[in-house]
Amino acid sequence: MEKKSFKRWVITNLVLIFLVLPLVSVSFQNCAPVAFDVSSDSSNIVQGTASATATATATATATATATATATATATATSTATATATATSTATATATATATASATATNPTPTHDLVLTDQLIRTNFGEAKDFPAAYTGNRTGFVFSFDFASNVTSKDNAGIGRVEVIDTANWGLRFTPEFGFRGEAIVWVYARHADGTVKTARLTLQVGNAVNLLQPALAVRGTGCITCHAEVHSNIITDFGYGGDGSSRNYFFGGLAPDSSYNWQTDMVYGDQDSLKDHGQNNPKGVGSWAYLNLVKNADGSGQKVYVPVANIPAGPAAATGASTLKGYIQHRLAHSYYPDSPLSTVIEKGNFFIGAPTVSRLETVFNWNGTDTANGYKYIADAGGAGLSGLTKVNASTPYFRVQNATLTCEGDLMIYGALMLDNVTINTHKGCRIYATGSVFVYGNINYVSSGSGDYSKRNLQISSTRSILMGLGSLWKNGNHCEQGSSDAGYWGYYQTQAANAQGSGFNATQTTDYYAAIANSAKWRLYQVGSVPDAKVVVGAYHFRASPMSGADYSRNIYAEMKSTVGEQQQDAACRPEGRGVAYSRLLLNAPLVHSRYTGGFTGSIISEISLMGLGLGPNNTPRFKFDFDPVFQNVDILPLLKEQDFLHVQ
Repeated sequence: MEKKSFKRWVITNLVLIFLVLPLVSVSFQNCAPVAFDVSSDSSNIVQGTASATATATATATATATATATATATATATSTATATATATSTATATATATATASATATNPTPTHDLVLTDQLIRTNFGEAKDFPAAYTGNRTGFVFSFDFASNVTSKDNAGIGRVEVIDTANWGLRFTPEFGFRGEAIVWVYARHADGTVKTARLTLQVGNAVNLLQPALAVRGTGCITCHAEVHSNIITDFGYGGDGSSRNYFFGGLAPDSSYNWQTDMVYGDQDSLKDHGQNNPKGVGSWAYLNLVKNADGSGQKVYVPVANIPAGPAAATGASTLKGYIQHRLAHSYYPDSPLSTVIEKGNFFIGAPTVSRLETVFNWNGTDTANGYKYIADAGGAGLSGLTKVNASTPYFRVQNATLTCEGDLMIYGALMLDNVTINTHKGCRIYATGSVFVYGNINYVSSGSGDYSKRNLQISSTRSILMGLGSLWKNGNHCEQGSSDAGYWGYYQTQAANAQGSGFNATQTTDYYAAIANSAKWRLYQVGSVPDAKVVVGAYHFRASPMSGADYSRNIYAEMKSTVGEQQQDAACRPEGRGVAYSRLLLNAPLVHSRYTGGFTGSIISEISLMGLGLGPNNTPRFKFDFDPVFQNVDILPLLKEQDFLHVQ
């Protein structure tokens, strides 16, 4: 071969190398499979147009214009270096790794959309519509119940159906499956055409706060009920936060919430005697919350206390160093006399309501009509439930209904228009008897249950909701000329009030007030309902409490109930201490709901109490043991709770 020809051959081959090698490299790498995972990084997929002259490293799905000496269409993961004086256009769909110095017109998108975790609660068997929660711009995103594809509905066996009912506005619906009660978690996604996926958790709860939070006590004013109480379950309270929702504010006792008087004394919405200077051997009283014995669970875990998100008044804030209600209760439990109380967890919730239904609300949910008015009651049996029996109407000054030393067969929802008296009753029910009364409910003696016979009685329970009050064991303390607790080894009532009476004149009583005082301590109903708030004794609640649905003061409200008692069951009813069964009656499978709940019984309570104000048989008994023990009854995890009402009618925590 001639030298001239050899040079021509070398030049030709060099040109071919420069022109062909990049194409070979791209074609070869196209043979390898491409895989990527967006679950951990939702920003690694790009769709756009970019211009580059470079050696580039990028992850892209793109249409690109590059300076090169080739024209190709490829899907590849590649590293390429191109240097040329010619210009060509290449259209590529690629997931590519390259190193580039580029001017990008659409770089890796940075979507600011964030799906937010949600808690959705609905009543048993009731569908719930709600909007998806998110922040940022959702343009281009589709709401889905599947990570890999657009799925707008999902059926969850045994739980229910979730679906998108408004694609434009991301409106959602959860329809629980009949029979489901409890909590389930569903994952939801927002999917973009560029492959970006956002994820959040949707927690679905069916039931109400009783089923799910399992409170032994859900009480607004805890300054009295927690004093010397022994509680084996959770507590829900708000210290009266928000008042009556109108103009009256009684948070921590209200009236003058920053004063030491309101939160350090017997104000029921505060913390009785908390951090008050008592002198002698107890310079700083610890208050009712530090006297509260919150007993740990069998597994060693502590109980839970649910409170609203709320800042506290200046007085308790200065004394404890806490700024919120949560911090305050944490401080008090940490200084408890009892070893288990500091193990408890205080949990804040945003939405709170503790109360009771109104008369008009009961009339609405029962579809009350003229025939019902003539009867005075209305009974709606559960499917397959037995008919109502055992209820008697009593024609007193004000007619009322009574079940006395008898069996009440009730398998459903019973509305009583007026007052009701239950005196040593047996409840015959398989899944529950729910009583809704427009008047007060008076309870004396035992509440027993039929537990054997035809059918399954494992869910037997009694639920009582009153628009006014539930009074247990209140009445006259005199029998056969003697005070029923005088000389008793557990004479807390008699001993305490005799001491108070001895100091009556020194407390500012005049002769009439002193006489009234002695009369009041002879009758627990008169003392608790009529005398409270009428004497200038620092040991008496002086009316700094109200009720949501009543414009009256607390004292007037209680006196109104006392008048109701006199006109119906009569004030001659014997106090629990005077009755044959005594004060040591224990109650179980029982739910009580009313603005005001009083009890003189000390045998313990297993169930749930939902009220604005509640005063049970408290104080210390023999050997300084708590008189009253509260425990949540597990039957209320698995039954309908006042099913004709919404949880917003009596207990809403979310």
